[in-house]
Parts: sequence; structure tokens; C-alpha cells
Amino acid sequence: MGLLFNYGCYIFIENRTPATLTLTKSDSEWGTWALPPPPTIAPGERVRIELDDTAGPTGSEGVIEYNYPTASQPAAITLHFACPTASTNYVEVSVPSWSPYLQATFTAKSGGDVKEPIETGNWGSENSCPRFGHPLAINVVIKTG
Repeated sequence: MGLLFNYGCYIFIENRTPATLTLTKSDSEWGTWALPPPPTIAPGERVRIELDDTAGPTGSEGVIEYNYPTASQPAAITLHFACPTASTNYVEVSVPSWSPYLQATFTAKSGGDVKEPIETGNWGSENSCPRFGHPLAINVVIKTG
């Protein structure tokens, strides 16, 4: 598909924690993984994930979950995102409320060359998703604080 009709999602995840994150869920509710989520993300590593839209009226939507190891139980970091054709884009990033030291934030942008390096381009405000435009790019930072 040409860029004009690209309703894919391009996700960058950076692990700024001291521990390796382990993939526990990767569902493509709409679309197919062009670059699937890796099984682990090492400390200091930044990964790229691509969910392509499929032909038809849906666009793309997915859920990714990574576990952060803690002394008592793993803390799940969940990312739910979509670039639909007939409604608004969205991104939700969550961490367990019982784990106040674990933080996950995101910035997002839509349209243009979303495959450009993360350091360039017009990324939006923290934890805000552009409602319209396609494709959708999401930059997630996971850290402890």
C-alpha cells in the first residue's frame, strides 16, 4: 500500500529499567505483524515493532504486554493502540497501580514518514495521541523512578 493509505502502527519501545522485559502478550486484533514484538527487551535497548493494516475497512489495532520482574510478582506493562480507518486513533499505556516505581510514558505522531529515526520529527505531547492522521507512530519509554 502507498503511504496515503497506510493505516499501520509503528511502535518504538525503549527500556530504561535495570531489568530485562519479557513479552507475555502480542495480539494483532486488526492487521499483521511486519516486525513482531521481540521476546525480550534488554536494559538500555530500544526496539521497533510494526503492525501493518490489512486490506479492508479496519485499519490496525494491537495489544502488547511485557513483564517487568519484581520481588513479589511480575509487573505487566500493557500497550493498546489503534489506527482505524473509520474512527479516531488511540494509545493506552498502563502499569500496575501497586508498582509506583515503574513508569511508562509515550509520545505519538501521525502522517508523514513514521519510519524516520525517533530523534526527528514532530512528536506530540507526553501521553497524548493524535486523534486523526495515518499511519500512527508511538514512542514508549519504560523506566523506574
